[in-house]
Amino acid sequence: MSLLDSLGWSAFVATLDPSSSLFADHVPARVAIEHKGRFEVLTEAGRLVVPAPTAPDTPPKVGDWVLLSPGDPPTVHTVLPRRRALIRSAPGGRGRQVLATHVDEVWILTSANRDFKVRRLERYLAATLAAEATPVVVLTKIDLAMDAMGRLVRAARDVAPGVDVHAVSTLLDLDVDTLQARLQPGRTVALVGSSGVGKSTLLNRLLGDEAAATGAIRDDDARGRHTTTHRHLHLVPGGRGAIVDMPGLRELGLADPAGLASAFADVEALAEACRFRDCAHDGEPGCAVQAAVDDGTLDAARLASWHKLHREAEAAARRDDVAKARAWARQIGARNRRILSAKKERGW
Repeated sequence: MSLLDSLGWSAFVATLDPSSSLFADHVPARVAIEHKGRFEVLTEAGRLVVPAPTAPDTPPKVGDWVLLSPGDPPTVHTVLPRRRALIRSAPGGRGRQVLATHVDEVWILTSANRDFKVRRLERYLAATLAAEATPVVVLTKIDLAMDAMGRLVRAARDVAPGVDVHAVSTLLDLDVDTLQARLQPGRTVALVGSSGVGKSTLLNRLLGDEAAATGAIRDDDARGRHTTTHRHLHLVPGGRGAIVDMPGLRELGLADPAGLASAFADVEALAEACRFRDCAHDGEPGCAVQAAVDDGTLDAARLASWHKLHREAEAAARRDDVAKARAWARQIGARNRRILSAKKERGW
């Protein structure tokens, strides 16, 4: 299998128009690392460093498939259409941030200590489903809480029904082989989670190499030290796909409400029985969702999380609409200024 096919090129290119002249004149590559002012990309000939394109319509991101123009060095000519992009609302409401693209599975890592929070799992699950990727919950460092393993696994499954949950320990080599078996040719896995949950340690075990630095757990808050400083797409040995490692996320603001219906399928199913179709589940008469909370069928904290994430995602979508409208207005203004300048030069 070729290097690019091990990264999923054949399956991806099958969704495009193979008759395009771009494919005859340009070299396909996949973005592995984004540095300031340059990118590392993977091509059939190996790894290349290329300069960042100037004023691109779509800036390349880790995981993107791009076409390179010949040259020394080559340059990014085109970012090919994105699929399954993991996106968050940037901290401080500053637009949308693409974390990784063309992701097949997102492994949501949370350590089996004070980092474990079901509300955070719901947030990561919604973001993953919005990307149309397959979520997998990975409880790391389970050796720190062997007596609580069953309870933690059940808690994760309660908020992520139907999602595979793995309790792993790299120290005890527990269930790591099961995760290893999920790595397949042509598929890409992204590792996400808070700082110090063990992403780098797990990555090193899966790759069989010291691909990422690791840090010990801090005594004061039972959390690991932040070690990964940038997003990085790693090749899995044996041509078994790729893994995207990324820095720990302090925030994962939802940028799209699309994943909430699947992440909260139990709430959505109850809502079908509400008296009013536009019921907001916030005190309206005949609300089946609130009735389920009252009789203990639905956890009140889960409903509160559903409300919070909906408000957050809808606010992000509104900000995105405003940003798009402003960008469009700037483009129209720039075009009108160019037209006016051309008329003046011609004496019209």
